[in-house]
Amino acid sequence: MIQTSEYCAVGHPDRTCDYVASYILDRHLERDPYARVALEVQLKDCFCTLSGEITSRYRFTGSELAEFCREAIRRIGYTDEYLAQWGEGNVISGSGLEVVTHISRQSEDIAQGVNREGWGDQGIFWGLAVDDPSRGNMPKDYWLARMVAQELYLRRFGGLDVKTQVTVEDGLPVECVVAIPIRPECEEAATGTIRNYVQSILGSDCRVIVNGTGRYVKHGSIGDCGTTGRKLVADFYGGNSKIGGQGPEQGGRDVEHTRPREGPGVSARASPRRGALRDQLLHRTAGDPSLVLRQGGQAPRNARRERAAVARRRPARAARARLRAGLHGGAFRK
Repeated sequence: MIQTSEYCAVGHPDRTCDYVASYILDRHLERDPYARVALEVQLKDCFCTLSGEITSRYRFTGSELAEFCREAIRRIGYTDEYLAQWGEGNVISGSGLEVVTHISRQSEDIAQGVNREGWGDQGIFWGLAVDDPSRGNMPKDYWLARMVAQELYLRRFGGLDVKTQVTVEDGLPVECVVAIPIRPECEEAATGTIRNYVQSILGSDCRVIVNGTGRYVKHGSIGDCGTTGRKLVADFYGGNSKIGGQGPEQGGRDVEHTRPREGPGVSARASPRRGALRDQLLHRTAGDPSLVLRQGGQAPRNARRERAAVARRRPARAARARLRAGLHGGAFRK
């Protein structure tokens, strides 16, 4: 059996947008635990657009939201020092970001359903778990792709915009494709170091391809436009799960807008059913294979409990945990 999964570090432009959206959501929850936030972020070159609906007892100004964007991107590692290292035209710095906002309050038509303890949207969520706690109850290909991407991001073998793709055949990793920015003057040495390091994780028999196009210098939003919620396959545990609705880790969405942050139905930490076969995918949501939400409908009991838990959480601590994890990942937060 052959299985393949990919993973993107937080320096990838789509993941950067997810992180910015979650960072702004956390700032609202710090001031108002019941804030309603549905925020989309797009990032291209040094320009960032915030669009969506925010209803909160505390309203940040446009300039405050813009500074949140810049601070979030600096936290990822896109600083003035990083820009000087890679050169103008190859990468951005959070300090030089131009931000435009298009934000209104939540529609009254939607709000009336949420006010009745209902949902502000409709959608279907799928979750899974694998009977192997040693890898976080995740499919092996996904777990390995995530591990390699995070290690390369944290150890700074190259740039911040890291993607990995791992193929597992009959339980053994046979190939890993790595995309990581490398400065031309360091290319030969860095490529060998990265290959050896990946093989130290996956095994010497695993084929490792580093930057298959031969050159990767321009990165982040300079090389690719970033948008929130565009890594659905990665969000849904690689190619191992059905995909429905939006990503379970799509940034900038409060729980009333169908984003279970520690989610009923999407939690990777749910223990597999007793007696299940090893490596069998186990879809768990209160006995159903999926969590189905309808606009204006009353929230399931477990989701209402989760909504109250979100109101009590510590957003700043959660944001730091997401950054350490290499993205905004709630499903893998420890």
